[in-house]
Amino acid sequence: MSSARLNLGIDQLPTQALSPNAADTQTAVLSLESRSAVFISDLHLHSNIPALNHALSCFIADFLQTPHQCLFILGDLFEYWAGDEELTEPYYAQLAGLLSQVAAAGRQLFIMHGNRDLLLGERFMSAASATLLPDPTILVLEQERILLTHGDAYCTDDIDYQVFRQQVRQPAWQTQFLALPLAQRQQIIQNIRSESSQAKQQKSMQIMDVNQHAIDALWPQYGVQLIIHGHTHRPASHQHDHGQRWVIPDWRIDKQGQVAAGYLLWQKGGPLQLHRSLSLFNAA
Repeated sequence: MSSARLNLGIDQLPTQALSPNAADTQTAVLSLESRSAVFISDLHLHSNIPALNHALSCFIADFLQTPHQCLFILGDLFEYWAGDEELTEPYYAQLAGLLSQVAAAGRQLFIMHGNRDLLLGERFMSAASATLLPDPTILVLEQERILLTHGDAYCTDDIDYQVFRQQVRQPAWQTQFLALPLAQRQQIIQNIRSESSQAKQQKSMQIMDVNQHAIDALWPQYGVQLIIHGHTHRPASHQHDHGQRWVIPDWRIDKQGQVAAGYLLWQKGGPLQLHRSLSLFNAA
């Protein structure tokens, strides 16, 4: 979901003045006493990409063999999500069951909405034994304040997308959309994805990245030392005047047909580490 100029087949609701956090009334704060945490994002899972599904299965199995206590998925777990009725499909039910193994093993799983799966709801979170995190969330680890966000809210140079983003996050819009039959919702999303893909070809890479002014405003606004996000598919560590920003690797199939993916790892007493592979054993 990523274009503002689309006929969704339902009432168009007025959009508030553009601001990444216009709807925020109070930012969530999550304090954890954990020795380690793993962060992943932008898996874009879909039934027609079995290699990514297998990669997640192996990743979860590896995760449960390590001492890491917390797993964070910061948006776009799925390529799209039309509503929790998707769980009636065996593919999605199996993935929810896979994720539920994290909590079953006494670990914690946290999921944040992305731009493609913003309709993940309570039914899915229950099936996956996961906790839904608001975007943004302040995570406190070892007295260090870390801002967690999917990241799309700060791509403010892409005005069309930001207008669309404001619209689809309005509760009234979501209520109307979710009242449609599932098949109709899926078709609308397919149309959005098609038009979005065409629109991206006309946009520069810079316009689809986070805006530096929008990012620079976050440090004093939230009083954090670190920012972690995904969305842009540009894994890296960036040093800003007020702190460090980490971009989580996306998961995809590369030109050789292999899974290209990665994660961020935080361990007590050490710095964040960016890993461009899925081997957790090497980092345990």
